[in-house]
Amino acid sequence: MSENNVSYMNNCVYLKLDISIWTGKARLTPEDIPDAVVDMPPEALATLGSKRIFDPQALRPFNTAKTRAFRTCDQYGVRCMGGWLVDNGVLNNLTAELDKLRGEFEYSVGTFISTYEDGASNWLQQFPEWEGIIRAALPDSTDIGKKFAFRYYVLKVQTENHDAQDATSEAPSTAAATIAAEIARIREQVFGDDRTTPVTSKTFCCLDTLADRCDNMSFVHPGFAHLAHLLRSIVVNSTAVDVVRAFLTGLSTPEAVAAVTQETRIYDFEKDSLDMPEPAAPVDMPEPAAPVEKPEPAAPVVTSQPTAADDSLAALLADFI
Repeated sequence: MSENNVSYMNNCVYLKLDISIWTGKARLTPEDIPDAVVDMPPEALATLGSKRIFDPQALRPFNTAKTRAFRTCDQYGVRCMGGWLVDNGVLNNLTAELDKLRGEFEYSVGTFISTYEDGASNWLQQFPEWEGIIRAALPDSTDIGKKFAFRYYVLKVQTENHDAQDATSEAPSTAAATIAAEIARIREQVFGDDRTTPVTSKTFCCLDTLADRCDNMSFVHPGFAHLAHLLRSIVVNSTAVDVVRAFLTGLSTPEAVAAVTQETRIYDFEKDSLDMPEPAAPVDMPEPAAPVEKPEPAAPVVTSQPTAADDSLAALLADFI
């Protein structure tokens, strides 16, 4: 493994989320269903070997907060070893958002604890026939708060450690796959089942957010900053619906993302829709033959060629994709 492959580790940290949420469930045992009982517990109470001992709707805010925390980390970092590699330059922004989410989470925990007894009683009243097995599995109100936690850890990556190098060396390919998957999702959002669906302001909002995400991933390879610029160029020129469609169609695989990020210039929307060579001086030509219809390109046409100095993301990812 060359040093260049993991040089970005000198400028990043490893962040790990640790969020615990009480499931409101307990294991369903044979003893919970006596032989004398004819009917099985209703699906709302028992399913797949577990029983719900608390209203799942009351726990939804905590699962929502966990999802938001994961999405926030995805916006700022690249997934690695169950956590994220995060550029030092955006770490403070990320931790500020996580601290805000943690405050909201802990406030919800306090509210949940204060209403726990009432919530348990309401759930028991819905299943009077099964009250005994539910009540027996309910945690004590003094312990319920210990089943919730919102923590995160920020660790320095030791670049001299070969195991750390091996574990983090796939970050560029992970970033390319992540961006490709997000572009594919936006493409599906635009096209759906009807290819005549218009591109909406929501699409460009998604592309703008994706551009920020590419910027935050540029620490693993500078080519992602170029892709961010390209995305913002499309957002600015939001009337070019065909260009947006072609762009989304052409960038739905990690290989395509890698190919685009190695280029120094694909579109220049301030001048024209496609980078084309300057026309040559006119020369005398014989009468042209009958015109031949040519299909329109389905994806952006790349005419610029990377120079010898270009840092090719495609080459960087060759060992991993």
